[in-house]
Amino acid sequence: MSDQKAPGTNPLISTQRDKMTTRGLMVAIAIFLADTILTTQMFNISPILPVMMEELNMNLSLGNLSISLVYLFMAAGMFISPPILGKLGTKAACNIAIFMGAAGCAMNYIVINVFTLFISRILIGAGVGLIFATISAVIAGFFAPKYQPFLNGLYGGMPYVGNLIAIALTVPMFNGFNGSWRNALGIWSLVFILPFIVWMVFAYKKKEETDVDTGAVETNLFRKVWKYRNVKLMTLVYSMDMVVFGFSSGVIPTYLVMDYGETLERASQLTLAFPILGVICAFSFGGVITATGLRKPTLCIGQISKAIGMILICLPFSPLRVLGIGLLGAGSALWMPAFYTVIMDEKDFDAKTCAAAVALASAIPYIFGCVAPAIGGAVADAIGFKPTFIIWIVPALIGLTGALLTPETGKKRNKKAEAQAAASAGK
Repeated sequence: MSDQKAPGTNPLISTQRDKMTTRGLMVAIAIFLADTILTTQMFNISPILPVMMEELNMNLSLGNLSISLVYLFMAAGMFISPPILGKLGTKAACNIAIFMGAAGCAMNYIVINVFTLFISRILIGAGVGLIFATISAVIAGFFAPKYQPFLNGLYGGMPYVGNLIAIALTVPMFNGFNGSWRNALGIWSLVFILPFIVWMVFAYKKKEETDVDTGAVETNLFRKVWKYRNVKLMTLVYSMDMVVFGFSSGVIPTYLVMDYGETLERASQLTLAFPILGVICAFSFGGVITATGLRKPTLCIGQISKAIGMILICLPFSPLRVLGIGLLGAGSALWMPAFYTVIMDEKDFDAKTCAAAVALASAIPYIFGCVAPAIGGAVADAIGFKPTFIIWIVPALIGLTGALLTPETGKKRNKKAEAQAAASAGK
């Protein structure tokens, strides 16, 4: 029997579903609901951060750390995902992630200082990291390759849907609760009931129907996937992306308030360009890589868009600033479907290996995402926001270098590179 695989597909992770069944649709809805609500909690303090900073006596560095701390514990959630998925399965992993998110939101009701705020953010971050790894395992192990780029587009777009929801709703909720940010953030703990019900009642029936074959937990699984060049390159590109995204996504409303005197409401409205274009681009470019069979162009376009966006956001003309905000969101999002698909294209990866590769290639960047806002906040405190944005172009260019070095893995991949790789494997 031939072990050859069609370009851009992976036979080790394509055997579970040839058609999109009703059960498969409910699985996708359940995990994406959980993902959207969890990622909303990552961003929902950003629009009201100036108010929280004043009440909790935080400077800009501590304020940014309250946002970036989520990324560090997203990395922790990713690192602990293989044993959870391997020993407990996707059902338990999804439920644990939902519980962590709900608990983190409920903690907002009792936040009295920076320490208790950080506990809330830690719980949310760990939940987001775990749900991200769970989604990768489910997509890789449950859905045929022809659906994976589209689902990866949805997956890549969910953080921007969460960002959009956070920016659109947080200030109105804050005002609706008479200026109580604790109530505006804490009420989200009840919303987690929805994905829990969908997952338990509709999506999850029998273990073999929705669980992936994670098998025995391999202690050296991360070491195994790290040997693959594309995993290293995707880690580099994503790390640089998180340096840009981690700083810019959290600081833009504060930048508009402090440098241009915008109100919280007006700053939130202008910042909507970031997640709106992010959602549109993530969803549409999942279709683009499916239709073209190419991954590499979108990897490169994303990094270029971010560099241009950071230049425009510094300009005095307001429409160009908004365009810059939009390009930052678009550039951060449009390449994400290709990120997941490049990893899933590896012919040697089964579901558990693919989940581990995505976890590793995401966890390391989340550490960068944690550090970048705190460093960026300190730099902005010292020299101002605009010079800091200009400095932050450098990580985007490093990410572009990583994207250019990544070989094409889709159906129109470079035949010469493929032949060389086959020759090397035969030695």
